[in-house]
Amino acid sequence: MKRIALAATITAVCAVAALAFEVKKDDRQDFPKVRVTGWVQAVYENTVYHEKGKVTASGFSVKDAALMVQGDAWDRTGFRIYLQGNRRNKVDSANIFHRSYASYSARLLDAYVDWKPSPLYSFRLGQYKKQFGLEQGTSPVDLDFIYESQITRSFLDNNRDQGLMAYGKWRDLNYWLSLHNGASYNLKDKNWAKDVTARAVYSLPWPGLKAGGSAEYGTADGSTRGLYRRRAGLEANWEWRKLFVRGEFMIGRDDKTVSDSLSRTTSRTVTDTMVSWSYDSVGGAWVPTVTFSNRTVTSRTWTKKTLVDQALARGGYLTVGYVVIPNLRLAVRGDLYRNDYAWKLALAGTDTSWTKREARTLIWNLGADYFLNKVTKVTVNYDIKQEDMALPLVRNNVLTAMVQAKF
Repeated sequence: MKRIALAATITAVCAVAALAFEVKKDDRQDFPKVRVTGWVQAVYENTVYHEKGKVTASGFSVKDAALMVQGDAWDRTGFRIYLQGNRRNKVDSANIFHRSYASYSARLLDAYVDWKPSPLYSFRLGQYKKQFGLEQGTSPVDLDFIYESQITRSFLDNNRDQGLMAYGKWRDLNYWLSLHNGASYNLKDKNWAKDVTARAVYSLPWPGLKAGGSAEYGTADGSTRGLYRRRAGLEANWEWRKLFVRGEFMIGRDDKTVSDSLSRTTSRTVTDTMVSWSYDSVGGAWVPTVTFSNRTVTSRTWTKKTLVDQALARGGYLTVGYVVIPNLRLAVRGDLYRNDYAWKLALAGTDTSWTKREARTLIWNLGADYFLNKVTKVTVNYDIKQEDMALPLVRNNVLTAMVQAKF
């Protein structure tokens, strides 16, 4: 009996091995295909010119460190997982970092599945980068400068979200249409409304010229109510031989919750009554004497109020660049940003009202990229800043150098 069982076991093992060998030998599938890529960007930054007596930060930092796994799971079906580790892991709906989350821990930026039945229409489901504007749709390793423009950075608080996106190409028109939560990445939405983002880019008959526009409408999470978000942008990109010119203009009106308090000082006159006694030697008794004294009493009361209003931000940039030699690229960018940045309660008699001030910042970016090889480059930027142009001018000129390596 043992011999029969042993023979049966040996036969089964041989059959499985033969089957596995045949399956491996006859397997002609090209899927799944997996590619592992990533990059590291190390930066040194120094404010070389600043206001007298002002302390400015300078030193080394990691701008971006990313690991990305992507590929094709099956025919017409792809996926992407993108991890980044140079920032805090999570933010709340107001883009505030939680203390409980460890800084510089790996965070999940992209995790989605693509279904591409046709070049005319494809679908993306999961957490992905929304298509809004030229710079937001550009990979961090392909930017003209180390940092995005001011208006792009102001809209980057929710540049990734979870939802469903349709995209494709029809002749010379590329389009993207996304329906998503409207919350920050890695967080669930807290309101019933969903955000919609749309972008279209058209290749014009002029050689190398593309133009397009973007729009976004949605609702962010507030503590007691939803906060509306409305944004729009125009873009243009022209690349001709060694010359490239591109620019964008964006405008956004977002609801904003602002809390502030002010003090009221009130004064009143108080009359003090003082009694003194003197002895009447004639009558043989103590006689009271009453005197009056006036004094001013000052008191302060605090009033705290919360305002939900709209914060307007708009700005744009224009970049002109030229490839001097195959390994060297020079570029200059004019970057203007205007926003309502400060709210304050004002006192007018017995009434209170809100006042605001606008910040206007103009930055001239001078940049040079030198490519050591196809995957490594050195970038040097010099930013000439004119900050708070509506207020006393502040100058902070910053020199930044970055080494980027990707694989």
